[in-house]
Amino acid sequence: MSKGHGVMISIAVVDDDAAIRELVRDVLTDEGYTPSLFDGTDGTHDGICAVSPAAIILDLHLGEPDAEWAWALLDRIGTAANRHTHQPVLIGTTVMMVAPSSR
Repeated sequence: MSKGHGVMISIAVVDDDAAIRELVRDVLTDEGYTPSLFDGTDGTHDGICAVSPAAIILDLHLGEPDAEWAWALLDRIGTAANRHTHQPVLIGTTVMMVAPSSR
C-alpha cells in the first residue's frame, strides 16, 4: 500500500525505546507509510540523511535527563535538510507516571 500516487512515503522514527519504535512502525505501516527506525545513537544522523524521509518523528528526551542530544540531532538534520529539502519534524516524548505510595 502507498500514500499518494503510488509513491511510498518514508517517515523516520527516532526513539531510544524499542517498544515505542515498533509501535509507531506498526501504525505507520498500517497507514501505508514506510517507516525507518533509529535508536538515537551516533549513526542516526547519517541514517536519516541516507533515507531522506518525508518527515521525522523525534523523541525529545532520547533517554537523556534533558533534551540536549535531541536538539543537537535536530540542528544537524535541519542543517543537512536545508541543502536539499525541508522535512517536517514531529517532536514528542513519553513519560512514565508512577502512582504515589499510600502510606
